[in-house]
Amino acid sequence: MLDYIELCRTVPCDERCSQVGSEKYLKNARIEAKVYLNQLRRVLGANPIGSFFRNVLCPHEVGAYLDLKFYFDMEDQRHVNYMNKVEVGCKKWDKIAKKELDENDYELEINSKTIKL
Repeated sequence: MLDYIELCRTVPCDERCSQVGSEKYLKNARIEAKVYLNQLRRVLGANPIGSFFRNVLCPHEVGAYLDLKFYFDMEDQRHVNYMNKVEVGCKKWDKIAKKELDENDYELEINSKTIKL
């Protein structure tokens, strides 16, 4: 049976993310999500056949935000094992991810200041 988990983030857990309502939020959140999925696959390996990730735009009182969902079959132990690893995720961007962010002109707005990673 197909089920899913919401990652509730588009970046590694110890990294800052683009803030809903900022000028370039959606552009930056899409970049974050793509780069984070690439990093997860590098770290965890390819997701099992039949499981998949999806970007989801979620409504919120201050504007829509982007989230990642991982869809998997609860009856397939390979899917469940991978899902457990996805839930743990990554703590920091790795070197390859930082390069991808830079190549995609990713800029993070913090306290009205724009920074590049």
